[in-house]
Amino acid sequence: MPLQSKRLIGICIAQATFLLLAICVVQGSESCSYNTDSFDCSSCHRQWVMGWKEATLLSVGLAVLISGILAAIKQHPGLCKFYGVILILHSAGMTLHGLVIAFGTPTLRSGASAITNNDECAAIAGKMMTFSICQTVLFGVAVLMDMVGAMYAIRAKTVFQRIYTEKRLNLSLQHVAYDSTGHSPPSQKRDLPEPEISQV
Repeated sequence: MPLQSKRLIGICIAQATFLLLAICVVQGSESCSYNTDSFDCSSCHRQWVMGWKEATLLSVGLAVLISGILAAIKQHPGLCKFYGVILILHSAGMTLHGLVIAFGTPTLRSGASAITNNDECAAIAGKMMTFSICQTVLFGVAVLMDMVGAMYAIRAKTVFQRIYTEKRLNLSLQHVAYDSTGHSPPSQKRDLPEPEISQV
């Protein structure tokens, strides 16, 4: 396996790791209603089920990364191009989702500052801010990994295209060599002898 394939597989595994961390870091944490002036502690509940946005990013991201691993294993330039193009679109979606979380953090901080005489609720708000910041950072790292993967996919596609062209050229030369010797290529089935017809 070429070095480019091994590196591409390593990048895909790293991308999948940061994507899972960014989406699953808040699973099991507290989720409460808040605005700039208040923080509703009575609405707090454990968040065990991811939303449709997170589920879409996770499913599409894993599907794209699987295509990248297949492109690296098969050294297929077409799959590598598909992986790079879809990865750029997926990174754009993750960027938007990360920005939404980042822009919501000041509102969360403002609502948490309105909590008085409730240490337990203040602790929950502090944990929510910590999880929000961690998720924003992880999404940022995941986006950077996607961009690195997309740029490396362009480079790997060139290498895979050269390997694919060399394989086609070698196959064509084998066909020419077999044709010149009068033998059929090994990929073709030999003609079976015609069955003898018994005469009555």
